[in-house]
Parts: sequence; structure tokens; C-alpha cells
Amino acid sequence: MPELEILAGPDAGKVFEISHKVTVIGRQKGNDVVLTDTQASRKHAQIVHLGSRFVVRDLESRNGTFVNGRPVKEQTLKDGDEIQIGNTLIRFVDIPEVDDKGKVLEPILATRKTPEIDISKIKIKGYEILELIGKGGMGYVCKARQLSMDRIVAIKILHEKFASRPEFVARFISEARAAGKLNHPNVIQVHDVGQYNNIYFFTMEYLDGGSVLEMLKEKKTLPVPEATRITLEIARALDYAHKQGIVHRDIKPDNIMVTPDGKVKLADLGISKAYGEGSASKNEVMGSPHYMAPEQALGRPVDGRADIYSLGAAYYHMLVGDTPYSGVSIHEILKKHVSEPPPNPRAENPRIPGKVAGIVCKMMAKNPEERYQSAADLIADLEPLYEKLVPRKGATKAALELKKLARDAVERSVRKRKRIVTAVAVAVVLLAAAVYFLFFSPGRTGGPETSAAPALSGVAPAASRAPESRAPKELEDAYTRFRLLVSRNETDKALELGREILEKWSSWTAYCSRVKQEMRKIETRLMAAALSALESDFNELVSALVALSPAEKLDRIARFRSDHAAALDKYGDEPECRRILKEIDKREIAARRALEKAEQQAFETLKARFSKYVEDNDFFRAESILAEFKTRHPGKFADELDRMEKDLAAAERRHFDSVLEQAESEARNERLSLAISILKDYVRKQEGRRWVKDARDKLEVYAKRLQAYWEETVKRGKQAEKNFDFGTARRLYDGLRKQVAFDEERLKRAEELVLLVEREQDFFRKLIERINGKAPVRLTFDITGTLGAKFRNWSIVKADEEALHLSNGKGVNQAVKWPRLSGVSFERLVSMVMGRLTDEADRQAKERVLLLKKETAGL
Repeated sequence: MPELEILAGPDAGKVFEISHKVTVIGRQKGNDVVLTDTQASRKHAQIVHLGSRFVVRDLESRNGTFVNGRPVKEQTLKDGDEIQIGNTLIRFVDIPEVDDKGKVLEPILATRKTPEIDISKIKIKGYEILELIGKGGMGYVCKARQLSMDRIVAIKILHEKFASRPEFVARFISEARAAGKLNHPNVIQVHDVGQYNNIYFFTMEYLDGGSVLEMLKEKKTLPVPEATRITLEIARALDYAHKQGIVHRDIKPDNIMVTPDGKVKLADLGISKAYGEGSASKNEVMGSPHYMAPEQALGRPVDGRADIYSLGAAYYHMLVGDTPYSGVSIHEILKKHVSEPPPNPRAENPRIPGKVAGIVCKMMAKNPEERYQSAADLIADLEPLYEKLVPRKGATKAALELKKLARDAVERSVRKRKRIVTAVAVAVVLLAAAVYFLFFSPGRTGGPETSAAPALSGVAPAASRAPESRAPKELEDAYTRFRLLVSRNETDKALELGREILEKWSSWTAYCSRVKQEMRKIETRLMAAALSALESDFNELVSALVALSPAEKLDRIARFRSDHAAALDKYGDEPECRRILKEIDKREIAARRALEKAEQQAFETLKARFSKYVEDNDFFRAESILAEFKTRHPGKFADELDRMEKDLAAAERRHFDSVLEQAESEARNERLSLAISILKDYVRKQEGRRWVKDARDKLEVYAKRLQAYWEETVKRGKQAEKNFDFGTARRLYDGLRKQVAFDEERLKRAEELVLLVEREQDFFRKLIERINGKAPVRLTFDITGTLGAKFRNWSIVKADEEALHLSNGKGVNQAVKWPRLSGVSFERLVSMVMGRLTDEADRQAKERVLLLKKETAGL
């Protein structure tokens, strides 16, 4: 999916996906790409997806839309095209589909080519260009000899395509000056900045070493002591830079250099890419996605804590051998930096000490307030950690290992540079000025002499020269440059040069008078533009506040104050500004009061809902709404919420005690299944709560008791059935059925036992009635008792529920009790008296009796 990367301007570093048919760009809130650039129109331009093409269209904007430096109304875009809107430069990136984890960025960057340069064509007074050692989107870095000092330096040269664009020149020079203010053993030192024949350049110390990224490509990971030492050294560099008011914004392994003797140095913005493989311009890597802090990814203001986050991500990479997050697009990686928790390096490498992992996770906390609040705080943790990791002799060994890694990186770097020089020798690209532009006078920069700019017609005023003398050429050149800057609307540079003229040549009143007049005009225009933008944004703010909640209103007002802090501070005494501030204060007070009222109402609602849930024993919901309220209203009603949490715990305990007492009461009354049912219902409703384990333990006790009762009752019931004591069996099974009334499965089995006994009893009565109806009945078989006694040729004279009465016809009578009758004899008796059984219930009863008889007799 194509993306828009903002390279320069107030929103530099932001990335937007083109995910709609039409993507609108401008200052208006609600646009797909919202710019804070005051030179952009509210709806400035749009990008339209037409089949396989993406077309940029200007929307009748105030300042026009430019593609690759040319004004356009409509133009098809190709990968790498640069769109200029006001002071904002945007690159269109057509991202290919890839599946390789985390590798999509390299092919993306590889498509952003900078034209090659023939270093033999580069001529800068005072320097001998030796070889090309790096290149990026904004220019080139060469190895050079500074003739006056006879030393090797690295010299960075702004590419000719940017030399005619004031905003790039300004950033290039500003970048060099910011770095030049730093003087620290862990920071690459900038020596000089200057201009010669429309070539803008600055020089810095030359490091014959490699980057940490090159080390990681060689060894995948660095030993924990080495990684910790590098992180500590860079933390010291950041501590120094932050105290100078400089935030790096692009800490990553290829911006961290290690010299052959093991020294660690931080390359500053725009400088680091001179030594990194696949170099790109500052804006291409500004806030590199793999190491970018969440607030930076969201386009919010950043401070030194963003550098600490990025250093933490680099520390993670050194330890684990991979970046903290990966994805198939820049957007996906940035989204993970914003939303996913900090990865613990021990999850990838359990051998990493827990203290090291803890420091990494704290450095990469999502909320800046939860990170180290300064590089000094980080150093305070890293120094004792490093001493423990590398005690004395070990420190020497670690330093030697780091030097070896650095030397390996140097060798690779040298081989790479030779390849680059060979390739560059083929291409011939002249570094010439696109337009005439002189940025520094020799007196200001301390650089080499430059030729004066040609005077514009009507520029040099005759009144500025006294009758007896002519103005110095240096003043005329400065005044010419001043008027040129004014004509180009390069206000910041014009004001700076104007102040210099007033200070150095105050005696030349005619020149100074005209300069002051122009400066007043510039200041007036700047103030008018700033107040106009402030008024416009304030009106948008007022409209937006209508639909927002009190908390959202306060957040929006705070962002407005932050976004316009400079203008509010500078023009705070102006009537328009005072009016806006007064209106903002009024709305902020109203929103704060509304928020307090809404929070109180929310708390009252919470208490009512909480009481209802506790009353219903719904402790999950009661706890959930407390946690939700704490999240939405952090720090509010803390004492009351603590009491409610204690009340919740007490209520939950009371409920469990009540349930347990109820269950124990039923168990005492021999209603074990009801006791079990009560506890099961509690466990089901309160699963995961504090007292569920105790309930399960008691449930297990009752379950064992019920099982024992079941087994004993069934055993006694079967014995009664074997003895033809169906009444006793029926009473036992009826009692069992009541006992297991709340156990569905056991209840079903108990009812089946009762039904079987009823059928057995009914069948037994039918058998007795048939025998008595036919008596006397002469036996056609021998009746055998369970003790083996046999009655041959006897007759049955009668039967009752106690016994079968027999007679041998000779006056001898014998009663054979039913339980003593063998299974075989019982089966023959049934066949003789009742014949073939046709009733299914009778058959089941007979089979049940025989089965129980077999269990006894073993037949």
C-alpha cells in the first residue's frame, strides 16, 4: 500500500498510508493528512487512486502544489516523487508487497536513489577530496584532507537539487550548527561549516571505524557486557546533548560508531548516515520506524525521553539480534511501537540477566512518564550494572572484544568504500547551483572567500553612501543578499542578516534605515500571518469543542496551547492574542468544572451499580466497574474506591460463608446431592474468584461421601432382591432416590432401580397366584435348594411370600424358603407354572432375579 512520508516541515517524520480512493491533504481537521504548516491551505491537494495510477491534484490552493520542484495542477505520481506544499516536503512511496519479516524497509529505501556524483568535479577551497564514503537523500559525505590543518576529515556536501531550496539549506546549516555546539568524547565533532561556489558543506572528525549495525550484521548479537558498555557511552552522549537543549530524534545502531580502539561515538542528525550502509537523507530516517518512540510515531512533541526509548530499542537489538517490532509496512511497525507492550529480551534469550532486561523494558515504556526521566537517571542504573557484568579483568577483556568488533567493522567499511568509489567513477553528475544563492558571508562563517552576488536593479541606494566616501564592498554585498532574501520571502534569514548589518555598520544610516524599514515590514507580515493562523485554528477549536466531552475538551485545549505556544508567547500582548487567550481560559475553566461535575455524577452512578451488583452477589461486575472507573478517572475518589474494594472483599467472604453453611446444613440432614448442588452452583457463578478453591475442596468431600452412600445402598438393595425381599429393596432405593434428587445422572439410575424392583415384586406375586391356583402341582423336575438338598417327585401344595410348600404324598411336608431356591430350580418352576412369558416387564423381572441368583450361586 502506498505511503506519504513527510520529509520536511512542521510535521517531519510522520508517515501516512494511502488507503482511500481519494486522500485529502491540508490544514483542516478531518483531512486524511492533516498538516500544521501555516503555509498550507485548509484543503490544499488530494491524491486520487485511478486504477493502477495515483494522481496528485491541486485544490486551488493559496501557494500552489509542486512535484519535484515544478508547479502542477494534476500529475501522475511515481515512486520517490517529492510533493511540496507550503514549507512541507512529502515523498510518495509505492511500497511493494513482501512477506519477509521486517525486511520491507530495506527494499523501500533502496528505491529512493540519489543521483551519483563524480567526486573529481568537487572543488572546495581549502580541502582536497579523497574519496566518497557515503551518500544519502540530501547529499554526500567524502573523505577529505583539510589543507590548513593537514588532517583527514569527513565533509558532508548538500546535493545540488536541494541547494536552491531555502528550507533544505536552512535545515542543513542548522543541523551542522547544532552538532557543532557539542563537544563530548562520545559525540562526533563538527569542525566547520561553509559555502564555496554554491556548494554548501560542513566538516567533521573522520572516524576510521564502523557502526554497531555493521557489527550486528557480522555477529548477529553482541555479548551483554559489550552491548551494555555501548549503551552506557551513548547515554552519556545523550545526557550531554540534552543538557545543551538538543534532542537527537534518530538513535539507532547505524548512528552509533565504534572506532578501532573501541571508542563509542554518537553520530548526530544528518551526520550518522555518512557511515551507515544504505545511507539515506536525514528526513528519510528521521525517527527510524524500527526504533521510534510512540509519541514520535504519533507526531506529538518529543523530548529527551524519546531518545531514551530509541536507545532502549537499539540496546534490545544488540542483545537479541533483531529489532523489537517488525512488520510488512512502516505503518504496521509504528502501530506496534504505539500499541504493543515493550518486548522482554529474555523471551528471546533467557541468558540475558534479569536486571538488563528490566532496564530495557523501562527504557521502552510506552508512557514517557514511566521511562527514565533523563539520561542521567539511565546512567545511574547502567554504570553499576556494567561494573557487575565486567569486574576489573573482565572489563579489559570486554574492551578488547569491542575493539576487535570495531576493527572487523572497519575492514568491512574499507572494502565497501572501495566498491562505492569504483561505482561513482562511472557517473558524472555536476554539483552546480540551481539558482544564485549565497547563504554565508565570509565574516560570519569563517569560511573561504566567496564572490559577491550581482546587484539587483535599484537595490543599492545612493543615499547610503556619504559624499566623501563609498560604502564598503562587504556592506554592499550584505545589503544585496539581504534584499535577495527579502524578495524570496526567506524571512528568518533576512531578519538574521538584517540584525547583523545593523550591528556591524550602524554608522551607515541610509542602509540601516532601509534595513530597519524592511525588517519592520517583515515582522508585521509575520505577526499578521501568525495571528491569522492562530485565529483560524482558534475558530476551528471552538467549533470542535461543541461535540466533545469535558475531558476531550481539556485535552484539545491543552494541545492548542502546545501547538501555538511560540505565537502565544511572542504575541501575547497583542489585542487579538489576549482575546483568544481569554476565551480559551474561559472555556478551559468551564470544561474543568463540567468535568468535575461529570466525574461526581459518574461516581454516584458507580456506587449505585456497585451496591446492586454486591447485593446480587455479582462480584465480577462489581470489581469490573471499579477497575473501569479507575482507568477512566485516574487518581479520583481514591479513598472511597479503596473502601469499596474492602467492602467488596468482605461481602464476597460473607456470601461464601453463607453458601458453605447452607451446604453443610443439607449434608447434615443427609441431603448430600443438594449440598453438592449448592456448592456447584457457587463455583459456576464465582469461577475465578477468591473462595472458589475452598468451595471445590468441600465439594470433593461431599462427593466422596455421596459415592460411598450410593455404593452401600445399592449393595444392600441387591441383597434384598436376592432374598426376594422386594419391599426392603424398594424402601432402600426410594431413600437413595431422595438422597440424589439434585444429581441428575444418579437420580436417573436410582429411578431405574426402583422400577426394576416394582416389576420384580409384581412378577413374584403373579407367580405365587399361579402356583396356588394350580395346586397341588406335581413337580416334573427336581427342586434343588441353595444348600444342595433335592426334592424328587414331590408336589407343590401352596406358595406364599415366605416359602414354597412341598409334600411327598406320604404325609411328609417341607417348606423351601424362596432365598434357598437355586437359580436353575427357579427358572424351571417359572416355566412349568407360567409357561412362555409374553409380557416384557415379566421377562425383565425374571431375568433380574436370575442374574442376582447367578451372582450368588456362581451359575
